[in-house]
Amino acid sequence: FDSRLELLHPVRNHQRFIGQCFLTEEEHRSCAQGGKRMRKWIRLICSCGGTVIAVNHKAKKMLKHKEDYPLIDRINYLKKNCQKVCDGGFRVRFVVSGEENIPQGQKLYIGNHTSLIDPVLFLAVSKDPVTFVAKKEIEKYPFVGKIVTSIDPAYLDRGNLRKEIKTYKMIDQQLDDNPELSYLIYPEGTRTKAPDFPLLDFHPGAFKIATKRGMPIVPVAMFLTNRILHQKFHFKVYPIQVKYLTPIYEEEYSKMTASELSEKCRSLLKEATDELRAKEPSLIQSFNNFSDKKMAKVMN
Repeated sequence: FDSRLELLHPVRNHQRFIGQCFLTEEEHRSCAQGGKRMRKWIRLICSCGGTVIAVNHKAKKMLKHKEDYPLIDRINYLKKNCQKVCDGGFRVRFVVSGEENIPQGQKLYIGNHTSLIDPVLFLAVSKDPVTFVAKKEIEKYPFVGKIVTSIDPAYLDRGNLRKEIKTYKMIDQQLDDNPELSYLIYPEGTRTKAPDFPLLDFHPGAFKIATKRGMPIVPVAMFLTNRILHQKFHFKVYPIQVKYLTPIYEEEYSKMTASELSEKCRSLLKEATDELRAKEPSLIQSFNNFSDKKMAKVMN
């Protein structure tokens, strides 16, 4: 009985009390982390949910009456709401460099891909009206599917050559009809999920949109968009670095094979993402006013 009274004295025997009566310290840390994850998702749902529902409703209306909503107007509507979500719910602050490299007119943007929300972030930061190439499965996603479809993306089915040819014809028609329109594609074909986010191999066919029409290719590196939704990282502000690289023009890539062009673009983006990766800790610390001790805690 005395030993049980001693056990119930948390002041004199805190470690023993936690270990035997309730949870171990490791379990407490795990629960605290779980609570942070829950709060993060509740915050995202509360701050972004209303916008997503409203945009989904508008997207259905625009798809039903396309004749009343030209493509560029639909893209600009979505851009405005992507900016709203990034500023509020996602707590994003863009750190942009290389905008002087962006040429006038139509262009093909190519980027690294680490998060589901990469296209949302690019729409928010880009000054051009842009649509993108996406995997066909996205069309069936609840809410998101209608919203994405509202800007007429190119849903690519790589396993079906006939549909792929049809898709590229649709892209050509889109670009003919909309001289302001540019395209975004992720040549890796899927998200990078390894902890250090290395670039995957590029698909040489990803550049057809540009090479068929002689459009400039603009590599754009973004780092690190994955932090925004990741359950481990909880920042007040998420600084997202965006770097536009020197464009590759037709005069240069016309002398290359598809594989050589793919490798050149991958090499440029790898160098850029390595550079942005090195800057990330100092940006997180300065934007969030973290002490060195707090910084070590949130990054581990």
